Amino acid sequence: MKASQADPEEAQGSWSLNVRCGAATGTIHLKDDGMFSFTPDPTHGGGYHEQRRVANTQANCENKGRRTRRANARPHRSPIGWLFRLLRRPVQHQVIPADQLLGARLESPCTLTVWFATPHTARMGCVTKHLFRVRQTPRFEASDPLAASELVARVRRAASWWGRDTPPHVAAIINPKAGRGGAAGLFHGRLLPLLRDVAGLRVSERLTEAAGHASALVRELALNVAGGGVGGGGDGGDEGGVGGGAGDVPAADGVDLIMFVGGDGTLHEGLQGLFQRPDWESARGIPLVAIPCGSGNGVAASCGLWDVPTAVVAVCRGQVAPVDVASVLQPPDNRYYCLLSVVYGAMLPCLPTRLPDSPSSLPGGWQQLADSFAIFGAYNTQYVALGARANPGGLMADGAWEVWQLAAQGRRAGAGLRLRSLKVLLGVEDGSFAKAAGVMHVTKARALLFQQRDDSTWTVLDGEAVREAPLYLEVHPRLCRLLVSPVFREEPL
Repeated sequence: MKASQADPEEAQGSWSLNVRCGAATGTIHLKDDGMFSFTPDPTHGGGYHEQRRVANTQANCENKGRRTRRANARPHRSPIGWLFRLLRRPVQHQVIPADQLLGARLESPCTLTVWFATPHTARMGCVTKHLFRVRQTPRFEASDPLAASELVARVRRAASWWGRDTPPHVAAIINPKAGRGGAAGLFHGRLLPLLRDVAGLRVSERLTEAAGHASALVRELALNVAGGGVGGGGDGGDEGGVGGGAGDVPAADGVDLIMFVGGDGTLHEGLQGLFQRPDWESARGIPLVAIPCGSGNGVAASCGLWDVPTAVVAVCRGQVAPVDVASVLQPPDNRYYCLLSVVYGAMLPCLPTRLPDSPSSLPGGWQQLADSFAIFGAYNTQYVALGARANPGGLMADGAWEVWQLAAQGRRAGAGLRLRSLKVLLGVEDGSFAKAAGVMHVTKARALLFQQRDDSTWTVLDGEAVREAPLYLEVHPRLCRLLVSPVFREEPL
């Protein structure tokens, strides 16, 4: 491609640059509201096809007599004519709305591509999943490398820098064992090129080396939480963007977002490290995001991050939502923090032995649930995995968790229990089991005291098993913030 005359112009509410795209020249416009457009010049938009039409008309007039005799003859076509037509195809006018723009990438000093994300939906039972596909424009070429670099910076700033003049700093904590060992490859092959080379974000990566290492990595991070857009203290912030306008001046090396590239267990470890920091009261204001590349991915699914492209769009948009966090105490000195679920004994029979007597009375506001059950789970978010909506209708920032239980209704598991368990299994993907009367019982709770009496199974917090011991759970409303899809919506029951 030949370079065209580049002439960046500051117009009212927009920025323009003359470029060449294929065989055509045109003008790129980037408006202040973030809308991107390319308008081909009229003299190049369809010039080749117009010239070919005129030439064909003249040839038809000259060969009018011979055309009749050759009407039945097989037309001659060049074997590479399709390639010539493809290369000479006119470039169309293109508009990319601000809510679809992701960024731009320099392919060479004068050549660039613009990247954007188009929304689409997919059905999962009664649930509609909102996803994004990442696309790119044809290559644009400017005659001036400085003008090309300026255009790339302006597109990135308008699309993915959260309204700031400098790119946010994303700290990626990668669990190389997650996703059957494919998390690191997914990060370097799909995530990093889009976030760093297209969106222009500052991305630093840290690999976990052993169990619990993610906690230590989070404790050591320098976070941008004092006086910046992410804030600290308060109730964890309201739903909206991570903020930060032109007047905010974050630290040069401070982290604006912690990204966990792994499963729910990786984020769970990071959450422990967050609350082990001496500055946890301000550090809890830093947004967290879970990339769906583990075995469960319940947090990612609950935030609408169904796949990697959708997660990339979420990071670029910076939309956050508050989330309740539960502190779990196991005497004498074990304390955990979780924001997903506490699950016990799913699909396992209870021991056929006599249980100890229950206390004769409970404090005000407390109630005792049936202690003969096949499934027991306390959930904050709607999903415990990408294909398991175990808490349909739940809200992750309403100050309470939903406690679901499938009562055994007797000492022995009969056909009725097996049938109800089957209904749960068949309807857990989209949560439709909750619409069937009498299958499971649900209670909203702000605190929970649970004692495990069966050592043949496990109690699991956010996908991580804990030791067999009584546990006390207390919900802290809106204590942290999660990065969510730009079209995030918690589906009703």
